[in-house]
Amino acid sequence: MTVRAQSSGDLELLAQKGDPEAQFALGEKYRNGAKGIPKDHAKAFLWIRKAAEQGYALAQATLGYLYLNGYGTDADPDKAFLWYQVSAGQGITWAQNALGDCYYFGDGVGQDFKMALEWYRKAAERNLPDAFYNLGWCYEKKRSGG
Repeated sequence: MTVRAQSSGDLELLAQKGDPEAQFALGEKYRNGAKGIPKDHAKAFLWIRKAAEQGYALAQATLGYLYLNGYGTDADPDKAFLWYQVSAGQGITWAQNALGDCYYFGDGVGQDFKMALEWYRKAAERNLPDAFYNLGWCYEKKRSGG
C-alpha cells in the first residue's frame, strides 16, 4: 500500500515519525480537504514544509506555491522563488514552469524575460502544456529576451 493510500491515522503516524512522503501526503490532504480531514491551510503548510526541508522535491515545489499565494503563511515571493528554484533543479516540471513565472512577473527575483523563457523551455521540453502556452505568450509579446 502506498503512502497516499494509507488511512489518515496511519499517515499521520508515519508523518510524525519523519517520513517526508507521508508528511507531504498529509499536508496535501489538509490543503485540499479529504475524507475525515477538513481543509486547514496552516496544518498543510506545516506538514509540507517539514517534507520540503527534508529534500522531498514535490513538497519543495508545493511550498513555493504556498509561499507565493500566502496559504497557511504570509505571502513571501522571495521564499517562493527559492523553493521553486530548489525543486526545479531537481527536475520537477511544474516548478520549472513556476520559476519561469517568477522571472516573467518579477516575483521574488528581478524581472528577466530571457530567464523566464529558459525555464518555460525546460518545462516544455518535458511536455508540460502550460509551459508551451507560456512560451507562445512570450513570443507573441516579443518577450524572448533577445
